Amino acid sequence: MLRFSRNRVVAFDLDDALAFEGETGPYLQYSVVRARNILAKLAERRGAAESDAAWLAAHVDLGGMSESDVVAFWEIPLLLSRTEAVLRQAIDSLELASVAKHAYVLAQAFNSFYHRSPVAKEDDPSIRRVRAGVTRLYLDGMTHLLSLMGIEVPDRM
Repeated sequence: MLRFSRNRVVAFDLDDALAFEGETGPYLQYSVVRARNILAKLAERRGAAESDAAWLAAHVDLGGMSESDVVAFWEIPLLLSRTEAVLRQAIDSLELASVAKHAYVLAQAFNSFYHRSPVAKEDDPSIRRVRAGVTRLYLDGMTHLLSLMGIEVPDRM
């Protein structure tokens, strides 16, 4: 329901609300569950440290990557950096739909990232760590954003 602006008449449809595609809570939840599963698989294959936020912060190095590769990894961190401004704007305008739209754009960006850039299967440690770092940022940031919207993230879907 958060995706609708306050000036719009809404006809509630349960099937639409529970869909795993489009601007729905389950779509957002699924993207976070997917990120959590990616990091769990990575920890299982490579060790728990490789999915830990503090360890990744200390071990991610973009120095050995080409400029075009580095640019490809910035979309999600940049979107996450806008979250505070989106929240402020939503509060100031009393238009909470912008928060839901921001979450949807983040989920789309993560799903695109995941399909382009496998994490656990990557053999190059520096690339794997960057991908894991982006995944960890997404998991933590999106979990927080969903909690602000009152949306819980289930353990599995």
